[in-house]
Amino acid sequence: MYFAGVDVGSTMVKAIIINQTGEIVAWAMLPTSWQPQVFGETVLEKAVEQAGIDRNDLKYIIGTGYGRTVLPF
Repeated sequence: MYFAGVDVGSTMVKAIIINQTGEIVAWAMLPTSWQPQVFGETVLEKAVEQAGIDRNDLKYIIGTGYGRTVLPF
């Protein structure tokens, strides 16, 4: 079971994936652009790929930061 967080900040978009024990299994970071929704999805996909899991393995995804309202999850 995995959980993800995506933070869309004013300068960076960051994603982290943890397992059920709270261990960080992957993270990714990109500069923020004029398309926070696209970059939020992109950084999450990069973290999922790094973790070696399928996106469907994520039990919960939370968005934070100023761009959280445009994230589709």
